[in-house]
Amino acid sequence: MSRRVQWAYHYGCTESVDKDGKAERGSPDDPLDLRIDTSSGLHMHYQKHEPHYRQEQIDGLELKSIEAIDFIRAVLRHRKHGEDFSKILGFKIKGA
Repeated sequence: MSRRVQWAYHYGCTESVDKDGKAERGSPDDPLDLRIDTSSGLHMHYQKHEPHYRQEQIDGLELKSIEAIDFIRAVLRHRKHGEDFSKILGFKIKGA
């Protein structure tokens, strides 16, 4: 049996591509809309790389409950309708 030890869901513009047109890993300054990851403890980036929003800073969304298909559906809805991820996923950043 396998399990996810570390993971990340990332959606944002692709700033650079290789000679075959495939996305390359870009600069840490590349734009992003939403990233949920576990690289330094479960957290979310929203509309920018900093700050890291930890679960206690987020209302309405349980980060550990987001599965890959949930993230993909949110991205597709965002792309189709232009809705903000906070509305699609039903979260609010505390103090924002």
